[in-house]
Amino acid sequence: MFQRSWLLVAVAAASLMSATSGCGGGGYTTDIYWTDSASGDSEPKKVRKIEEVDQAALTAEPLTQSPEAPSALVGVRHDLMLAPSPSRTARCSCLAVEVGDVQDKRFQWVAGAPEAGNGVMAVALSARGVTCEGGNADEEKRRPSISAVDQEGNDIVVEVEELPEGRPLASGAVIPRPAGGGAIYVKARKSTLPYARATAAGRCKVF
Repeated sequence: MFQRSWLLVAVAAASLMSATSGCGGGGYTTDIYWTDSASGDSEPKKVRKIEEVDQAALTAEPLTQSPEAPSALVGVRHDLMLAPSPSRTARCSCLAVEVGDVQDKRFQWVAGAPEAGNGVMAVALSARGVTCEGGNADEEKRRPSISAVDQEGNDIVVEVEELPEGRPLASGAVIPRPAGGGAIYVKARKSTLPYARATAAGRCKVF
């Protein structure tokens, strides 16, 4: 009886040693999908694949020379506005408007002017600091915003609307440079607005 019990103990000990012999530091093999997460998910997390994507992103060519500057995409911009000025002149009714190169000092960019080629220009406008016949006497409540940029033949037309308080203004736009003989006009979205009203001479031409 004693001998049989001793044999059972020996067999159990041998089995335990066999099961745990692969858990030592020398016998551990790192799987390329290993993660230290303790979630118990059955699907392996492809850490190696993620690392390869990140590495590719690090070596990608930058879109602009300045990593903090926004891309110079053509269209309405919320990050472009007129630079502060002690005096402004209304080029269209109730609007100060400037047109020029994207990096022109008359413009102010939230994150710095982007790099842009000769094929585009910037336009920015404001109803502050100018007379505004038919508009709100309190210039703080004048909220003109660029709603669209259209191309009509060789001409570029910038459309302006009035936005209620609480909505972000689009005070600028990056537009295509007009083709030969083309011009840039500003017009109101609705005829009831005081901004860029048409006159006997036609639409408000700013370039």
